[in-house]
Amino acid sequence: INITMRDSYDGAEATAFLGENEEGDGRVEQYDFTIGSSTDRASVLLNASYTKQEPILAGDREISAVPRFGFGANNAFLGASTTTPFGRFGFGPTGARLPNGASGTLTLIPGRPGTSAADFRPFDGVTDGFNFAPDNYLQTPQERTALYAQARYDITENVSFNATVLYNERRSAQLLAAEPLFLGVGGVGLGRFSIPATNVFNPFGVEVTRAQYRNTVQLRDFDQDVDTFYFGGGFDGAFDAFDRALSWNVDYIYTDNERHDRTVGLFDLNRLRAGLGPSFINAAGVPTCGTPTAPITGCVPINLFGGPDGFTPEMADFAGFTGQATLYKKNYGYGANLTGDLFDLPAGPLAFAAGYEYRREFGFDQPDALVQSGVATGNLRSLVRGGFSLDELYAEFNIPILKDLPFAHTFELALAARYSDYSNFGDTTNPKVGLRWKPVDDLLIRANWSKGFRAPNVSELFTGTADAFPQINDPCSASQNPAGVVAARCFGGFAGVGPVAPGYQQAGPQIRVTVGGNPRLTPEKAETRTLGLVYSPGWLEGLDVYLDWYRIEIENSIGVRSANFIVNDCYVGGNPGACALVTRGAGGIVTDIRATVLNLQAGTEVEGYDLTLSYRFDTRFGRFEIDWDSAYVSYLGELGQPDFNEQLPDLSFAFGNQVGVYFDTNPNWRLKSNLSTHWQLGDWGATLTARYLSALDENCASVRNAAVASGSPDLAALCDRVPGTPQFPVAEHTIDDIRYFDAQLTWASPWDARIAAGVRNLTDAGPPVSYGTFANSFDPQYEVPGRFWYVSYTQKF
Repeated sequence: INITMRDSYDGAEATAFLGENEEGDGRVEQYDFTIGSSTDRASVLLNASYTKQEPILAGDREISAVPRFGFGANNAFLGASTTTPFGRFGFGPTGARLPNGASGTLTLIPGRPGTSAADFRPFDGVTDGFNFAPDNYLQTPQERTALYAQARYDITENVSFNATVLYNERRSAQLLAAEPLFLGVGGVGLGRFSIPATNVFNPFGVEVTRAQYRNTVQLRDFDQDVDTFYFGGGFDGAFDAFDRALSWNVDYIYTDNERHDRTVGLFDLNRLRAGLGPSFINAAGVPTCGTPTAPITGCVPINLFGGPDGFTPEMADFAGFTGQATLYKKNYGYGANLTGDLFDLPAGPLAFAAGYEYRREFGFDQPDALVQSGVATGNLRSLVRGGFSLDELYAEFNIPILKDLPFAHTFELALAARYSDYSNFGDTTNPKVGLRWKPVDDLLIRANWSKGFRAPNVSELFTGTADAFPQINDPCSASQNPAGVVAARCFGGFAGVGPVAPGYQQAGPQIRVTVGGNPRLTPEKAETRTLGLVYSPGWLEGLDVYLDWYRIEIENSIGVRSANFIVNDCYVGGNPGACALVTRGAGGIVTDIRATVLNLQAGTEVEGYDLTLSYRFDTRFGRFEIDWDSAYVSYLGELGQPDFNEQLPDLSFAFGNQVGVYFDTNPNWRLKSNLSTHWQLGDWGATLTARYLSALDENCASVRNAAVASGSPDLAALCDRVPGTPQFPVAEHTIDDIRYFDAQLTWASPWDARIAAGVRNLTDAGPPVSYGTFANSFDPQYEVPGRFWYVSYTQKF
């Protein structure tokens, strides 16, 4: 991508933008001011900008107000959480028994105080789940402030100095439902402690070996303050040598990015353990931690049995804490370049560019001390730091072969090579060959072939591992109806993963997953081929046609497998490598799935076509311009695979062509297309834009099976196609294609101002429903429901 900056600017310009969703939320304000001045030898430009974006809550849109649209709010089989403010309590060695020894767990009857066993009834997954969706953001609040400065000074006629400075600060936040507590056999790490019978609030008189609870005192609030600084400066000039004009430059670049995270709503597991341990009523009638002979000073007994009102603010203050973390990245380097013509050929001069570059990258991820030590609820994260350096040499040549001949108005060959020496990955040399051919003036044909090499960056290498809790459908759970070879692998154990107990039921939709960076990553290697044409016919002035084909093959590609993919790849695909990433505990409970960044050994391949049509013409009604951009992907999948893996046709982990298939937050659209029509008449202008996203197929087996298991077979019909075989449940749902329309009207005033007003999503097209996305029932790359109206005013001085 080539970005052309203004070398100089004289005057001043201010812009104000205000927009808001038609529902009255999601307001966006933007303010921008630019001033600059230049002389014969110097120029300077200054810019300041500010943006404020207000939130949109998931509960304020119908599609995102429940865990899965169309399935109600409290069905734990279909997205609702089993961790509720009314609690879920189990007994016995596996935590899946009632106090009388029967199978099941208990929950508080709403309205009851939770002071006796009679206040509880068996937990019903269909009706007792917790609707966590309304408390999430669809659009996160944020504020951005940026300062930019650019200067240039001609020291002599042939030597100049230039400098660019940028500072950007972003303050943003995310909101999630209150922290879920998993204790006892369902807990992780230090959370694997029971609630003893001697807890003063325990109404059962026996040990609670499994407890799930969600307090409603404090939502989880994740705040970020991110500062980015960039400086680039150097000298450039020109000189003559051997009757040739040569240009040179030397540059230095420095950038750093520091992110401070603040998380409210976490709990200290050691304090939870103390507050949920033995307790008693003291002589003053006050609940006290410990025993009468050994009270614990400063401890507050914690009540998980009294429903939403049982867990008081005092309990939350005692056990809770605010997490603080820092993520830092720094990059600096310098380089020198020389360009010019070496000598003349019959078709023109042979041009070259050559240079040297050095770059150093460093970063660290420093989580909160409690989070790092594993004594906190939420996402465990490790401390990681590291860096690497890189030396590079490159050379490029543009060789004119033919010119001004029949069927060869232009024929040029481009050759390039880059040598890279990494401090941590060794050295590599990567060539490139390009071709430009104009058989006639109206047509340009271009082609490229190149080898590529990409080392993992600091974030991929040195971001600490953390735990997350996405929604996962365990293929071994009874609700997924495992059968055939899948059942045999689940119940008999497979590839080192312990067996699950017959009748095992996944406790809830959210399962612990380890995510983050991987210091063991190795570089990617790629081969790229492109072929394209540019057609600008003389017989139709104003028409330009761009058509490009590309094919990119990446060996050892760096990426992330979703936890759903991994667990399915293990049990349905029979891949031992995937099974090595799955850990199960007592009875078969999944305690961890390692879904960090990794090298995909099979590699990745993508092939597609890009088409752009542009037509400009004048009429007595004004000047029109029509631009149509389309991107068509014909193949996206692992190297060497057929179009579709017929042996494993489960869309949750297809290895072959994944075009048109949806994975969580990863829509692989076959076709994306934008059509814009611009009109200008005097001071007035208008633009109408149409955006198109093609349909997608997603795996729907989990929804279908869960709907049947929860006694709602009618809801299973929301899956468009029925399973193929019991062994491969490939029930699918189609995420419909969608068209968005945007419109804008502009006016240039006599006082040197420009006023614009417009609307995005003019027809109020709602996002298509997805059952495979993590939250909100639609992928975040679609528009938030509702029209977005805006106005902007720009004044030049």
